[in-house]
Amino acid sequence: MANASDHPRFIEINVWTRAKYYSCTRRALEYLEASFETPIGLQEIAAIACMERTTFSKAFKRKTGITFHEFVRAYRVSQAVSKMEQSDCSITEIAFSMGFNSLDTFERAFKKVTGTTPSQYRLEVLRTNGLMGGPPTRAAS
Repeated sequence: MANASDHPRFIEINVWTRAKYYSCTRRALEYLEASFETPIGLQEIAAIACMERTTFSKAFKRKTGITFHEFVRAYRVSQAVSKMEQSDCSITEIAFSMGFNSLDTFERAFKKVTGTTPSQYRLEVLRTNGLMGGPPTRAAS
């Protein structure tokens, strides 16, 4: 059974567990984990799962409770948050290294998933780690 340490922060553990359980979604998840930094189209991921695009899309949603697009967005944002916490790479560098095609797209996805902007999150990480003046405040999670 999955535990809190082996799944991305912004994907519910029950969604992660279901995605890893079913063979069609597991293949898609394995590919995503290995290639999340490159653009991944629904047609491509459906082929990896040996399914037609619409069939895969419906199956993924039925098995996990969220769309594949929502899953990819949450996965990439989870990876971006980890990178923000562990490095001093710029937000732009992180956005593009996570497979986002533009900074605007990354910022919208980040805010939708975390409830805060990447810049606000980065400032919070700096404060929490004592690398910036001012009292630490509670980080968004």
